[in-house]
Amino acid sequence: YMQPLLTQEFSSKSLSHLVEESIEAYLQELNTDDPEYLYRQVIKQVEYPLLRTMMTRTHYNQSWAAQLLGINRSTLHRKLKCHGII
Repeated sequence: YMQPLLTQEFSSKSLSHLVEESIEAYLQELNTDDPEYLYRQVIKQVEYPLLRTMMTRTHYNQSWAAQLLGINRSTLHRKLKCHGII
């Protein structure tokens, strides 16, 4: 029997709210009104810790991690290689 990795207990702030606060703080630090390639930067910065966390929690079981993330295992494998996690 495997215990579920994700719990229903959340802090008072949603993940969306925390990300929004982080992006706002990042933009203030940039001190510019026109950041370049912001979408790519945010996805890259969020994807890496998400993948690392899920791989650690699943003991590097790619099939299990892909299932929890809701993505295809081959997509996960490609992303792990791209980020240098495997």
